[in-house]
Amino acid sequence: MTPRQSRPPRDANQEMTALIATLHRTERRLEQLTAGEIDAVTDRDGQTWLLRRAQEHLRHSEAAKQAAIVNALPANIALLDAQGQIISVNAAWRGFAEANACRSPEYGIGLNYLDVCDRARGPDAAAAEPVATGIRAVLSGAAPGYSLEYACQSPTEQRWFLLTVAPLSDEHPNGAVVMHLNITERKETQDRIVQLNRVYAVLSGINALIVRVHERDELFTEACRIAVDTGGFRMSMIAIVDRSTMMITPVASAGKDEELMSAIKGVLSSAGTAPHTMVARAIREKKGVVSNDSQNDPRVLFGKEYAEAGVCSMAILPLIVFSGEAIGVLAFYASESEFFHDEEMKLLSEL
Repeated sequence: MTPRQSRPPRDANQEMTALIATLHRTERRLEQLTAGEIDAVTDRDGQTWLLRRAQEHLRHSEAAKQAAIVNALPANIALLDAQGQIISVNAAWRGFAEANACRSPEYGIGLNYLDVCDRARGPDAAAAEPVATGIRAVLSGAAPGYSLEYACQSPTEQRWFLLTVAPLSDEHPNGAVVMHLNITERKETQDRIVQLNRVYAVLSGINALIVRVHERDELFTEACRIAVDTGGFRMSMIAIVDRSTMMITPVASAGKDEELMSAIKGVLSSAGTAPHTMVARAIREKKGVVSNDSQNDPRVLFGKEYAEAGVCSMAILPLIVFSGEAIGVLAFYASESEFFHDEEMKLLSEL
């Protein structure tokens, strides 16, 4: 009796292929038996299987839900693969690209985000380098996330965005979600609070000064110093009307630019130009006069000199005594454009 020869083990790949073919035949037969009206079947042990048609429908449905959620978000969102290539963008991203005439085909889909950052030149290069570093850290799993606030200029407005980068999966690096959220309104609110705090500090400082100082020259000099040192203004000046000559004369200043002060004194001492200055107008009308773009404002007689001295906006406030007479002005010069608005002027007018 010869020993029974054992069958060689079947190749695992062949067995898997045969099993898959059996599953496909079984699924097709189930769909034939159910006339395509059944999405799932259950065996006698209570195990449920979704048929392929139902699985595909479920996948499409879940993908549609995810796309709807991403498109509903206000942030500009792009999905990157593990190499940094853009594989999908949301509606906000596409809308921003169209509004800003971005020339990238398909809204950047297919481009490598990292390559774009690496090739950045000009004013965008400074922010692009750390962004590329942050994205690479997230894609490699070296960092759980990355964020950066950056300015984004447009021809008509100054905008701020918050960039955040998060991994697509916590388990293993396989891509990232890049979001750009417009935070311009928040930044403007923060800047307004900072500006108002600066003006309030000047108001408080000068009010305290008035209580303890009774010498006029010292009061004027210290008031100008507080405006510059505490309020952060580029320059401050007090000018008084000389009743004997009816000329307006600067008597105190701080943070001054010698050439600018010389130009101011020259204009105020000229009978031909002095009546047309903002200083004279503030005294004549007994109310504050503001220019938030001193370089281009036609009311400012030497806007170029102001710009060269770092002055972009100014507020001229009349100094009014108890009799109601305007005896001079207190002038604030700011290095920021659009600095003096209703809130700032309301505080400054209390001086």
